[in-house]
Amino acid sequence: MQQHTQRISFIDVMRGVAVVVMVMGHSIDSVLSLDARTTEAFRLYDAVRGFTAPIFLFVAGFAFTIVTERRWTEYHSFSQPLRSRLLKVALLLLIGYALHLPFFSLNKLLQGTRPDEYAQLFQVDVLHCVASGILILQALVLFSKRPRPSVLQQS
Repeated sequence: MQQHTQRISFIDVMRGVAVVVMVMGHSIDSVLSLDARTTEAFRLYDAVRGFTAPIFLFVAGFAFTIVTERRWTEYHSFSQPLRSRLLKVALLLLIGYALHLPFFSLNKLLQGTRPDEYAQLFQVDVLHCVASGILILQALVLFSKRPRPSVLQQS
C-alpha cells in the first residue's frame, strides 16, 4: 500500500536550489583561475554561494518540525519511525566523515596518519551540523511532554 504524503513545495524548491548552488560552487571552485576570483562578479557569486549551508540547515529543521508534529506519538517514543530517523542521521554523519577521509586505507588511517590528516578527517561541515541539529531536536522531542501548537495550525 502506497501512502500519499502532502508535500510542501517551497521546501522542495529551496532544497533543489541549495543542491544546484552547492554543485555549481564546488565545480566552479575547482576550475576557476585566481585572476577570476578577484572580480566583482565572483564576489557576488561567492556571497550567493554563502547561503547554501544556511538553506540546508533551515530546510532540515523545517522538515523535521513538520514531520514530527504530524507523527508526534511515533517520534516521542522509541518506535520504528524514530529508529529509521536515527539510522538516517547516522548515515548522514558517516557520509560527512567519509567525504573528509585523507585516504581510503583503514590500516594507513590507524597507523600512518599525521595530526594534520586527522584534523582534515574531523573537520566539521554542513552535513555534520544538520545531523547534530536533528539529534538535538529529537532529544528535545523525547524530553517534551506534548507538542507545542504549530504556527501553521493556528492560521
